[in-house]
Amino acid sequence: MKRRVVITGIGVIAPNGIGKDNFWYALKTGRCGIKKISFFDTTDFPVKIAGEVRDFNPEEFIEKKKARKMARFSQFAVACSKMALEDAGLTGNASKKYQIGIVIGVASTDIRTVEHQCKALYLKGNEKVQSFASAVGLPNAPASTIADACDINNCNFTISTGCAAGLDAVGMAYQLIKEGTLNIVLSGGSDSPVTPVMLACLYTAGMVTKNDNPSKASRPFDRYRDGGVLSEGAAVIILEEMESALARGANIYGEVIGYGQSIEGKDEAMGTGLKRAIEKCFGDADVSPDKVSYVSAHAPSDKLLDLYETKVLKDVFGSCIYRIPVSSIKGHIGNPYSAAGVMQVISVVLGMKEDVIVPTINYEFPDPDCDLDYVPNYPRQNEINIALVNSHGFGGANSSVLIRRSG
Repeated sequence: MKRRVVITGIGVIAPNGIGKDNFWYALKTGRCGIKKISFFDTTDFPVKIAGEVRDFNPEEFIEKKKARKMARFSQFAVACSKMALEDAGLTGNASKKYQIGIVIGVASTDIRTVEHQCKALYLKGNEKVQSFASAVGLPNAPASTIADACDINNCNFTISTGCAAGLDAVGMAYQLIKEGTLNIVLSGGSDSPVTPVMLACLYTAGMVTKNDNPSKASRPFDRYRDGGVLSEGAAVIILEEMESALARGANIYGEVIGYGQSIEGKDEAMGTGLKRAIEKCFGDADVSPDKVSYVSAHAPSDKLLDLYETKVLKDVFGSCIYRIPVSSIKGHIGNPYSAAGVMQVISVVLGMKEDVIVPTINYEFPDPDCDLDYVPNYPRQNEINIALVNSHGFGGANSSVLIRRSG
C-alpha cells in the first residue's frame, strides 16, 4: 500500500514578504515585491529592477559569527528551515527522534561571492581572497548549512535542475517518504542570483523584461509581457508520512499525491517536456485531469514560455481547462529561481485553507493566444480540492506536482 505524504510545516522568504503570514497576505492583496535594484549601482545597466528581499536580517535566525560566513542563499535556506520546523512542531530534539532528511534545490551557485572574490583577486591579488569563499558558494552549501544549523545528521541531498530544482526537491522528498525510506523530509529551494553579472547575462540573452516600472514589469500571460524579472528568495516545506503526522497531532496543510519530471530534448517541440511531466504526474497520482480545480502555472512573464504552457494545458486537459482557474504568482515575486515552485506550493496549500485562489497581477491586456481563466488582478473565492503546480528550468527541466486538500 502506498504511503501518503502530507505537508506539515512552511517557511518562506520572498521579495513581497518574510514568513508565511506576510507572504500569504501579500499574495492575496496583490502586493508586488519587485523594486528598483538597491544591491548595486545600475547606472550603466539597461535593467534596473529585480525582486530583492529587503528586510531580511539573518541574525534573527543565525548566530552573527556564523551568518557572516554563510552565502546569502544559505542564510535564506537556514532561516526558512527553522521557520518550517517550528511551524511543524519539530523543534528541540525532534530532528533526532524522527530522523529528518533534507532535500534542497538550487538553480545557481552563490554568484555574489564569486563576483566579489574575482574583484579581490584581479584588483588586489591572491592575499585578498577570503579563505572560506571556496566552500560557502558551492551548490550544496544551503543543504549543508541547514544540517549544521538544525542539527540534522540524516540523509542530505542537493538537486540542481534550474528553476525547477525546488519543485524537484519536493518531488524527491515525496518519493522518499512514499517508498518508506524516510518519514519526514525538509525540502525546498533557495537562490540569490541578483548580481551584476547574472543580470547582464540574462539581459544579453533576452530573458528579462525591458519594462522599468517595477510594479508592472512582470505580467504573466498578458499581451504585452516581454520577459521575466530576476529575483531571489527561499521556500521550505516539511513533508511527512501521514500516519506519523496524525500520531503527533501535526497541522496538515495538504497532501502531495503525484509528481512528474521530464527533460525536454533540444530537437523536441517547445512544451513537449512539460506535457510529459504533467502526464507522469497524473499517472503517479492515478487522477484524471478533470478532477483538478486549480492550476498554479510556472508562467514567468515570458513571451514564449507562457504561451506554450497555455498550449500544453489545453493539450492535457482538453476542453475542461476552460472551466479550471489558472494563475501565476510571478507578477508578485518575479522569478526567484528554485524557490519559485515551492512558493507556488505554499500559495496553493494556504489557498486551500481559505478557499482562495491568488490572482495573476498585471494581467490587463488579454493575449488572444493565451485565452484561459487566469484569475486576473484580484483573489477569487474558490474551493481548491486538487491543484496542479508546474515549474520549468534552464536546460529543459520540467516538473509538476499534484496537491490534494487535507481532511
